[in-house]
Amino acid sequence: MNYASGPNNSGGLASNVVVRNSATRGITVVGQSDVIVSNFLVDTTVDAGILCTEDTTYNTQIPDRVVFRNGTNTGSLGAYFESAKSCEFSDLEIYGAKFISVGGENCTKVILSNIYTNGGTAGFTMTHTQTAILNNITFARHQRGTNRSRLFPPGHLVRR
Repeated sequence: MNYASGPNNSGGLASNVVVRNSATRGITVVGQSDVIVSNFLVDTTVDAGILCTEDTTYNTQIPDRVVFRNGTNTGSLGAYFESAKSCEFSDLEIYGAKFISVGGENCTKVILSNIYTNGGTAGFTMTHTQTAILNNITFARHQRGTNRSRLFPPGHLVRR
């Protein structure tokens, strides 16, 4: 974490990270800026699989220029961004999200590119975000009793 009351400890690269069966979150960037997380696998978490956020409880700085790319997230609460200046999720596969596949709120700029997801009861959500750049987002839902996916166009909301 990068606390607002301390020095600005920015910058970081995490690559080839694997998180399995976590009783909490998967990979988080809290209050940091200039961070790249790439080539990762998050498999089964209780909370968010990947998260970019400011934590007001611990008075962290606001994340900026945070990138999650080339990763797989399965069996978690999905990929989430909150209260960030800028956050990018690209080249991600998200399987079996327990709630939201991809979502967030209160960001200045969010980039979502080349994301495939097949789960999540809420699919995709975004609120109170000034700029959103969306490119090549695919939502697929498995048809009951089959192993086939049914593809929906971007912006199509699926309700059970």
